[in-house]
Amino acid sequence: MNGPSVLTIILNHNKQEDVLDSVKSALEVDYSNHQILVVDNSSTDGSWEVLRKTYPDVSMIQNSTNLGAPSGRNAGWRYAQDHYQFDYIFFLDDDAIVEKKAIQNFVDALEIDKQGGIACGKGYTRYPSKTLNSTGIQSNLYTGVIRDIGAGEEDIGQYEEKRYVAACGAFGLFIRADLFEELKGFDETFNPYGWEDVDLCFRAKKAGFKTLYLPSATIYHKGTKIGRKPLPHYEQTKVKNYLHLIRQHASFTQKVCIFLFLPFRVLLLSIKLISQGHGNIIGAQLKGFFLGLTFKNESTHSGGKSK
Repeated sequence: MNGPSVLTIILNHNKQEDVLDSVKSALEVDYSNHQILVVDNSSTDGSWEVLRKTYPDVSMIQNSTNLGAPSGRNAGWRYAQDHYQFDYIFFLDDDAIVEKKAIQNFVDALEIDKQGGIACGKGYTRYPSKTLNSTGIQSNLYTGVIRDIGAGEEDIGQYEEKRYVAACGAFGLFIRADLFEELKGFDETFNPYGWEDVDLCFRAKKAGFKTLYLPSATIYHKGTKIGRKPLPHYEQTKVKNYLHLIRQHASFTQKVCIFLFLPFRVLLLSIKLISQGHGNIIGAQLKGFFLGLTFKNESTHSGGKSK
């Protein structure tokens, strides 16, 4: 096998049909030095059994309980440290599909760019849509706005330039294995999900590495919230973990500015939700806000031995 070794970790929870497509796409990538590990987060929809039957040669582990996204991915990484040698890790969601050239393009880019520690591709919504999901994440810690660049836009070639971004989503996140080791994995206080990917990129920046957006690497992600109704528990958790993210990474001045902007952002969002018929989401977000205010400021990362 030629080139640096890549391990793709696919985290699944109750996405039987989607994860089969995700694994199939990972098996079909044009990169030979590549291994796949599927981590099942205690699915109850038969995912584990169908995966084992459909792909008997693919390495798989099953967690006894649903650990959440950060801990589930970390569990896969810990297992991989004892069973594989790898230079890069590619985290892929169970409802994401990677195109054939993506991994080769990620490797080529980071082998050249020593400043880059993490890379993301051009994310679309459900295949074969050309509606963008994300072309990286933009952040402003003075206003508190953290958003996916290009989300909801039709791709007409407006994001064809390779560039550094503030962060990227974990639905398709490519990272140097030694950097992931240095960062001790995803911060598990962001369980069950929400902002752990942005936190990882922010911590990588503090360690001296940038996040690179690579338009030549294409990923389709069904799980985007674009085009679907907001989900109360999802919104509650995202708000709670957003406050934890701000607590971890914003300076005192930035925190003051964020909370000065906050009433206006809440008002605008509430008007938007009510106008769209989603007023029930406001209560879920308020609950998440109060949970976030009382959230313990203790980051936990998964330790591990470097391979």
